[in-house]
Amino acid sequence: MRRGGHTLLELTAGLALLSIMVSLGAARWRHAVDLLAVTSAREALVRELHWARAMAPLAGGAWVEIVPDSGLVRAGTGERREGGDPGLRETRLGERWGVALTAGTTPRVVLRFDDLGLGVAASRSFTLSRGSRMRGLALSAYGRVRRW
Repeated sequence: MRRGGHTLLELTAGLALLSIMVSLGAARWRHAVDLLAVTSAREALVRELHWARAMAPLAGGAWVEIVPDSGLVRAGTGERREGGDPGLRETRLGERWGVALTAGTTPRVVLRFDDLGLGVAASRSFTLSRGSRMRGLALSAYGRVRRW
């Protein structure tokens, strides 16, 4: 007479199937988290660029400084000054979202917007990555942003 329950072989097979399903789900979850972090960091960079472009006509100019190595993004109005600015905004993409920011081979990029809100620099492209996920944006010479 058999009592209720499962054999050791059935339990082992069930645990093996469960571990395979969890490992597949964990990989997909990690990719989704990386994609969300990269997209959020890209949108934060776009937000700073849009803010500087919108504030430039009001303040007589604006600037955005991007330091790819540390993921630091600073934006301010008027002339760019070392040592602080009351209109200074700062976002640390690397610390907040854990992403790597690249902008070609330049160690620091300063984008300026004139009093009409137009860019005063050559076109630039930026790439943000984390894990296997990558997002980017292209900034035209006039200050328009295209996400990719």
